[in-house]
Amino acid sequence: MRLIKKEKNYVELQIEDKEDLWYLSRLINKNDIVKGKSTRKIKINEKTVEKKTYYFIIKVEKVEYQNEILKVNGTIQNEIEDIPKGSYQSINFKEGDIIKIEKTFNPYYEKILKTALEKNKKKFLIILFDREKANFFEITNTEIKKILELKGEVEKKQYKTNTENFYKKIINTIEEKTKNYDKIIFASPQFYQEYIKKELENSSIKEKSYVITVSGTEKNSVKEIIERKEVQQQILQLKNMKEAKIVEELLKNISKNEKYSYGFKDVKKALEYNAVETLIISTDYIDKLLEKNEFEKLNELLELYGKNIKIEIIESEEKKKINSLGGIAAILRYNIE
Repeated sequence: MRLIKKEKNYVELQIEDKEDLWYLSRLINKNDIVKGKSTRKIKINEKTVEKKTYYFIIKVEKVEYQNEILKVNGTIQNEIEDIPKGSYQSINFKEGDIIKIEKTFNPYYEKILKTALEKNKKKFLIILFDREKANFFEITNTEIKKILELKGEVEKKQYKTNTENFYKKIINTIEEKTKNYDKIIFASPQFYQEYIKKELENSSIKEKSYVITVSGTEKNSVKEIIERKEVQQQILQLKNMKEAKIVEELLKNISKNEKYSYGFKDVKKALEYNAVETLIISTDYIDKLLEKNEFEKLNELLELYGKNIKIEIIESEEKKKINSLGGIAAILRYNIE
């Protein structure tokens, strides 16, 4: 996301990738004002209908993110020839588009915007491999996703064959099809590492790659890799790793029965006592409030008490743990009754 202009209750942004669209779906809420371009069919006469592009200012009623498109629906607020003011209109935003938003930026929305604008949004690739197959996993700010599987041809001991160099195929695939990763981690049983290291030696990805030992090649081994100290140092800046540490700290406090609060009622009380150090909210909880038109009760709390606290929005798999605590929790500065 590229910031073009920011004022107190206004922001102008250029969308650079599909992750930006996801963040915008969290940033834009009902009754916000959104400005952008869209096409609309206009009846010229009884036989002729034309498509025209207009600049719309709409008051938001609904926001949807599907199929790499952000669809903002609402009522038209500006005067446009041939289109009644107050009629319904949707604007579809995609990569490369410019969007203008007017809204009250409370600490929650400032957090969403700041996260989206961070220049160090990093993307990592983990390849779990042996001589038979290689599974490629992409780690981003929001998810761990399997993106590719390669299969090799195993050479039988009793036959001499011209089996392809599977390890070279792995390197070539990364160079050709999977670009723009900040770090590439190769993980395999010890025996196969010398082969991948040999192929890495003269490759274009050598400088941002390193090799570690792991027992398996499936997704459950990804978590094992991520939890290692040497890997943590490489990917600490990824949001889902930070979230895991924050949730772990909260759960540790709960196990010690000190400096914690969870559930809306108890968190509200902690905020009113100025006892909250870090407020932790799951995206599922926010979605639930929005669906029930109850987000305003959280919004009011953040307006009153949110200025001097850290706010963490949990959107990775760690949110399941926060959901089990009611969707909202807090790490406290001190215990309260």
